[in-house]
Amino acid sequence: MDILALHLQSFIDYGRLRNIRDNGLIREFESSATPMIGRELFYEILDSIHNTLKDDLLGIRVGRFLNLSALGLIYQISMQASTMEEGIHYLKSFIDATIPIIHMSDETVGDKHIISLKIDNDQKELNRMILESVLTIISKELMMMSQKSMEIRISSPCHHAGYPEMFYLDETYSISFPDVALKGAVKNQSDKHLDYLIPQYLKMIEELKRTEDFVNKVKIAALNMATPALPRLEDIADNFNLTPRTFQRTLAKEQTTFRQVADDLKKDISSLLLRNKQYSVTDISYLLGYSEPAAFFHSFNKWYGDPPAIVRSRILKAG
Repeated sequence: MDILALHLQSFIDYGRLRNIRDNGLIREFESSATPMIGRELFYEILDSIHNTLKDDLLGIRVGRFLNLSALGLIYQISMQASTMEEGIHYLKSFIDATIPIIHMSDETVGDKHIISLKIDNDQKELNRMILESVLTIISKELMMMSQKSMEIRISSPCHHAGYPEMFYLDETYSISFPDVALKGAVKNQSDKHLDYLIPQYLKMIEELKRTEDFVNKVKIAALNMATPALPRLEDIADNFNLTPRTFQRTLAKEQTTFRQVADDLKKDISSLLLRNKQYSVTDISYLLGYSEPAAFFHSFNKWYGDPPAIVRSRILKAG
């Protein structure tokens, strides 16, 4: 019962973000470059990460950190599925094929549809990490696939006051949402051109990994958590298990602020998007999270000294 190596790699990448040093197990795993990993080694490495960080919300934080990968999965699902019901079917197939230790089932109870996850072994704490991570990703997928905003409840038997708002205490690891959404059409993601955007974000992440300063780690977290708009300061701070105040103080030690970090990222992203003609300037402002194109124009002029159309023309002429 092998597991897709990328599932483990996501925990390792997040651990590095939190300053975990590579150990022999991690080096052995990464040097093998195998697409699948045995269950025993999977759990061994997870256990080493868990024992180092001692963070009882680790699964949720990794799930949020995985949002960029989830975005790619959503794009693939939305291209295949016409309804959320179909999307859930494809999601179950993906889980069965890539992390078969998880048993996923779904059913309608009253006016709610419930997706339940479980793992049948005695690795209680590590299974909690895995299941809460997957639940967090699925909740993002459901919200992004839905045409309208809907109430989603995530349940965990380990819930306590420190959990995010969407989580509730229950006997099982599950997600519930209104049954009426099940037959609803999947939101069209084509306007985001994720087939182009996601590889570009991943390429930026690989370049940022070359240096270990905190600013670069913040940029990596922001790109991973992008929806594709960049996340809020509070969400990134929580991903590092820091309060917003401590997070800002840590950035200040490197002579910068979160606003400056976000501006630098938006500048770089806007530049790479301008190279692709399929994105209009309005598309770019939306993807970067600006409420109005005018606000994007103001920022862009500040970055480049010229409006987007002129800079795009210059970039395309330069080849």
